[in-house]
Amino acid sequence: FNSWLIAQRRRFSSWHAAILEQLVSKLPADADEMSAHLEKWLELNPFDERANVALLTSLARRGQIAACEDHLASAAQLFASEDLDFGPVREAWRTIRSDRPGAT
Repeated sequence: FNSWLIAQRRRFSSWHAAILEQLVSKLPADADEMSAHLEKWLELNPFDERANVALLTSLARRGQIAACEDHLASAAQLFASEDLDFGPVREAWRTIRSDRPGAT
């Protein structure tokens, strides 16, 4: 029973993350609930590159560059702790930052 229950929890968690991803992609960038959906998506799957990039994009759109840098640093440590490649997220951040008006 425990093995079945664990598998079901993983399955429903995966569905939950997929629904959150769809909500984030469909909501306007300035929607109030965007932050809550992004935070929950990252809570469910902290190693999802798309979730990390979506959060960085959302924060950058609101001009919260310091929050982006903080998230980038903590996510890089988290990925490193699991020996996962953080390069794609870092590259996406470089692109996001260079696309901002007035970026240096």
